Amino acid sequence: MNITETNFNWSGTLTNRSKTNRIILHHAAASSATVEQIHQIHLQKGWSGIGYHFFIRKDGGVYRGRPLDKVGSHASNANNDSIGICFEGNFELEQITNAQLSSGRELIAYLFQTCGILVVLKHRDVGVTACPGKNFPDAEELLPLSSRGPSSWAKDAAEWAVEHGLFLGDANGDFRWTDTVTREELAAVCKRFAESPSTKTQTLTQPSESSDGFQRCICFGFKVKTQQVQRRSGEHSGFISKLRQIFGRCEKPTE
Repeated sequence: MNITETNFNWSGTLTNRSKTNRIILHHAAASSATVEQIHQIHLQKGWSGIGYHFFIRKDGGVYRGRPLDKVGSHASNANNDSIGICFEGNFELEQITNAQLSSGRELIAYLFQTCGILVVLKHRDVGVTACPGKNFPDAEELLPLSSRGPSSWAKDAAEWAVEHGLFLGDANGDFRWTDTVTREELAAVCKRFAESPSTKTQTLTQPSESSDGFQRCICFGFKVKTQQVQRRSGEHSGFISKLRQIFGRCEKPTE
């Protein structure tokens, strides 16, 4: 993890943090800002100095703020057990950059590993504030892959797939819900589905419907223009036909 170290002078003595349970995400509420500028602004507020532990600029650069083992000053009533990460930008008006997303994910994965953290929240989850802005991505998009659940639009289908043994996860129990599915992986899941004893004599309906009348294909989040996939024991022709539609036409459904 590449973190640019700083050498700030602090006003007063910083307090050691006795426990670390969560990460809280913020925005600078300014389109352009440096970690040094934020340090000065926080000093002017009468604080010990910059309240965030890390600052991520639009180019993806990660800067050290307050020492990692010290209590921050970034979220009232939530500082004693948290690490604060601030992203340059005003996400009420603009979008986070891809470089910031990439660095944010890497930093959070690093903190998960070194601090044993399992919870990532936005500032507004712990206080009355709009921070980090309406355009800031869902916190789950910044989680390490092994900690991410399925996207909200696919949650029911993903749970159904696990329940029926279609997705087994890897050796670490990671389902990699947000990873791209290769055709060989899709073929393996489809074969498992075709051979599943629990579905050989059933009519399978999709878990949910989209507003345009298309239904989301079970597990994958692909659209198939059909109301049902009929299957009988030993008769797979209709099922194979639907698989051809899936392989030839993969698109993420709209919310």
